[in-house]
Amino acid sequence: MERPATVPERALNALMDILTTIPTNSGGGSQRIRPEVLVHLKLENLQDLASGDARTAHGVKLPPGDLRRLLCEADIIPAVFNSKSELLDYGRAQRLVPEKLKRAVLARDHGCIVPGCTEPPEKIEFHHIDPWWMGGETKLINLAGLCRGAHMDADSGRIKIVVVDGLPHVILPKHIDPAQLPRRNTYWD
Repeated sequence: MERPATVPERALNALMDILTTIPTNSGGGSQRIRPEVLVHLKLENLQDLASGDARTAHGVKLPPGDLRRLLCEADIIPAVFNSKSELLDYGRAQRLVPEKLKRAVLARDHGCIVPGCTEPPEKIEFHHIDPWWMGGETKLINLAGLCRGAHMDADSGRIKIVVVDGLPHVILPKHIDPAQLPRRNTYWD
């Protein structure tokens, strides 16, 4: 069971939404700002990264799902050094989906793949099914069209995205779908 967010966590989430979204000059809409994150890690901290957590500069605890989502949105080039300051790994800085690939995902998914979602296609985000931060590639078979809320749900593990017969499907939480069947949105068909 997920614990409810504390008052400082809710305030931080609201502030992050305000700070990472700016209005565009092209008539109503907004554009996401990519956060810049400075991360200091030791090799032993990377051994079990999936269960790790973090704290903001103000002491608010970030659970693993929120941390991963923030890291996915940030410009990060992970550099891993050993105890002698020798470079062990130097990662990639971008995981953005090129325009041609975005069009291909939208042609296949039409919109958000979560059943019942009616978010317009222009607001769709592109989710890496195998996470980019774990080496997942930015290619059609590894991408799914999700609305912002569903994208956050997928990044935090509240919903799961799986590929069935070459198409991304959603497995909803057990309290919504006790059968845990892979499903796709039919609104756009």
